[in-house]
Amino acid sequence: MKKLWILLVALAMVAAAPIFAADVSLSGELQMNVGTDFKAAQDIDWTKVELNLTSKIDDFNTLKLEFDAEHADFPDAVKIDDIRLETDFGAALGLPITLKGTFGYFDTYFYGGYYWTTVYWTYNDFDLISPGNNLGGDMQIDLGLGPVTVHWYNDGAGDDFAVGAEASFMGASVYVDYAAEWADLANTGVLDAEAKYDLDFGDFTGGVGAFFSLGLGADTWAWGVNLGADYGMFHLGAGAAGTDADAFDLMVVEATVAPADPAMIYAALYVGDETAANGLDFADTYTIDIGGTYKVGGAKFGVGYQIGKGDVNTIASGDNWGPDNGGLYAMVDVDY
Repeated sequence: MKKLWILLVALAMVAAAPIFAADVSLSGELQMNVGTDFKAAQDIDWTKVELNLTSKIDDFNTLKLEFDAEHADFPDAVKIDDIRLETDFGAALGLPITLKGTFGYFDTYFYGGYYWTTVYWTYNDFDLISPGNNLGGDMQIDLGLGPVTVHWYNDGAGDDFAVGAEASFMGASVYVDYAAEWADLANTGVLDAEAKYDLDFGDFTGGVGAFFSLGLGADTWAWGVNLGADYGMFHLGAGAAGTDADAFDLMVVEATVAPADPAMIYAALYVGDETAANGLDFADTYTIDIGGTYKVGGAKFGVGYQIGKGDVNTIASGDNWGPDNGGLYAMVDVDY
């Protein structure tokens, strides 16, 4: 019943938006992949079909609605992934600080995402704090003063909350956050800390980033570190991560070359399996992903091949996804 109400409210807001909105825009994403390992049936994956409607109601309020279907959800389970009202209280009140509120049904991310590898599994697959999409509603307040921004999230039922603070200065960035259930703070709390440092020496750019996540009640932890370097058309990146189950669990090394503006060639090596407590063992589990992409305007087309041993992981290299068991794949991706 709650899902039905969310749908009805969303449709009503979309229908009413052109009446009072000063500016309405449409955006989204389509990503489709076709692959085969030459043994099983052809693997076709509608990785993402997304449609976003943004209505700028006035100078202080913006309404956003997102329809989404990923992987096997398409086309039967197209869902409302996000509906939110964003209000700029600071601008409306003429405050010397930034004060913004977000209200509705939405997901949010209480981490910085400081990584330089396109194979980003070494970073965001370790349950870093991302609250939201609560049927009882979601609320977030963002308060900014100079280089520091503080975030607060609470679900509509008053069950879960998250608080975070981020700051950037002289090439360094830090993000610290905490989330828990109000009724059981001692056993449900998760504390994350991230840091990065950017390097910029003319044609040479890059940086290093790291995170540590600690489950306060369950005595669980995870860590990750990655670095990257870019020089002209060349990019090199590497990352590693681990958990309390396996202190050194993942490793990735990648290289890309962009010989012309619309073209890119990539190669990546992924070792480890973050879903099992088997540690880092190149003899048992690895995946190599080699391929290339070419952009035609805003659309990107690519082909690649994955080989591996053991549990061949589907890894993201240059935003491309291979078949579940390795093999040849082709993809198309467009953001509009």
